[in-house]
Amino acid sequence: KRQCTLQLVFSPDLPADRQPKPGIIFRGKGTRIPRSETEAYHPDVHVYWQPKAWVDRPTAVKWAGDFKKDLAQKSFPDEKDAVDCCLLMDNLDAQWQKPYLAELKKVVKNKKKKSIRVFPWFHLADSTDLSQAVDAGYAAEIKVEMARKQDEWMDTPENLDKWCSGELTAGDRRILLTHWLGEAVEVVHSKPPNETTGKTSLWRYFEKTGCLMTIDGSGDKLIHIQVAVWFFSYVHASHILAHIQLSTLM
Repeated sequence: KRQCTLQLVFSPDLPADRQPKPGIIFRGKGTRIPRSETEAYHPDVHVYWQPKAWVDRPTAVKWAGDFKKDLAQKSFPDEKDAVDCCLLMDNLDAQWQKPYLAELKKVVKNKKKKSIRVFPWFHLADSTDLSQAVDAGYAAEIKVEMARKQDEWMDTPENLDKWCSGELTAGDRRILLTHWLGEAVEVVHSKPPNETTGKTSLWRYFEKTGCLMTIDGSGDKLIHIQVAVWFFSYVHASHILAHIQLSTLM
């Protein structure tokens, strides 16, 4: 049974403290969750509720609104010029719906009253394992770091006893999952550039999948798509971000 779904989005060149927040969708309606629990969630993780812990159409719209706020308040709060962002997405039903696209296309203003616009761009259907930057290693990194954070937490005998005895409540597990996710994202986003190439892994995930393809073909030799070759149209935007939904069983 799915316990939660991760909603991941990242930019290849924004610093760690300016990356949009990840999201996590828990099973249920979230109508009877005590304030003590919600206040204990990691502050840099958006939390959503859905009966099957999945991103349905209403949840997608909520996420889009939070994502736009993150861009204005966290990613580009002091930008003195208008910002155009290209959001690379999977080809999912919820992402094609008019309310979701309308939410994404709403223009938001940062602290400098400058406009921030988002232009949605869809990967080819059934090809995100080849062309999506999140699938090129980013999501796997996040899951590995989450598992590492879980191991660190369980290294404390008291915590291990709680885990093994079933003492942890569903709320306790949800709180822990938000913290493991938030801390994992911070670790992945803060990794230093490669000493040889000078590039971060975030940049490389975009580069090797062709998501940074240029109109003049420069840099094409750096594209290393697994299994097959796909062709993409060129998109001009000052900033580009990748977005994916990832189911997690824990």
